[in-house]
Amino acid sequence: MGRKFGEFSLIKADRNGKFVNIGKGETVKILIPKEFGGGYIKGKFDGTGLIKENGINYSIYELAGIWNSKEMYSFVESMGYDSPGRKPFIDTPYNDRITEKIQNVGIAYATYDRNHVRAEYPIKIVSEECNATYEECGNISLYDRRKGCTQWEWEKWQKIFGTSSYEETVAKAKNEEKYYSQEELERYCRKMIKEIKEIKETD
Repeated sequence: MGRKFGEFSLIKADRNGKFVNIGKGETVKILIPKEFGGGYIKGKFDGTGLIKENGINYSIYELAGIWNSKEMYSFVESMGYDSPGRKPFIDTPYNDRITEKIQNVGIAYATYDRNHVRAEYPIKIVSEECNATYEECGNISLYDRRKGCTQWEWEKWQKIFGTSSYEETVAKAKNEEKYYSQEELERYCRKMIKEIKEIKETD
């Protein structure tokens, strides 16, 4: 599938469990901003960016691309999705090619810490037991430097991230120049929309 990544993980935004990062096969919740209906999607993380809830897959970075780009949200809506902010991932060759383009936008907004900490709607994935809403959860799900190879505990943060704590990592990222400027992000989104239109025209 075009949307396939190598295995990776993210940091759990509730920060209450023994392990810092999400384990492959772990049941978690991706919190949905109120702007897009609120609540959460709860299911097992497959290790490559999908969360499956009741037999339906959702791509973490596809959702991030839709949430953070008004142009992409409007475009997905024009494709016939009533709730673009909860767009499911449908595993067919045609849909996969489209998801890949939307994911690329989400990756640009939310993979690099320097951009992710400034995103309007950063990714927030929490433990199954967490009852916080998106707005109540003050932390975000940073990209796991170990890429999910193993789950690791909080005392290893400095060894893995090179900073003393989650807070220092976020503060450092906020003080650094963005990896992509807002203008670059918007231009890239328009490029991905153009490529999706070309896919639709040639299908």
